[in-house]
Amino acid sequence: MKRLQGIQDSEINFQISCFWDNVWTAKLGDELNGFIDEGSFDSLEDALLWLGDACVAHYPESAYVKSLTLTQLAGSEYRNVAKWVG
Repeated sequence: MKRLQGIQDSEINFQISCFWDNVWTAKLGDELNGFIDEGSFDSLEDALLWLGDACVAHYPESAYVKSLTLTQLAGSEYRNVAKWVG
């Protein structure tokens, strides 16, 4: 929940939803301004990990991303971040 609160506090819009057969969808953006990225996942955990990665990719200057430590950015929690952290 701390991750979601940090993202929301940075005024980054997102949606997470699920369907009965345990398919989770995460979207970055909103219906009014449009979605800039989205993905489907087998678990809520994977959707949350993706959401963190997407914030790093699309909002690197946000307060949320700036609050992450280098250990968090380099760790498996943000497994795709190597593309964005040089």
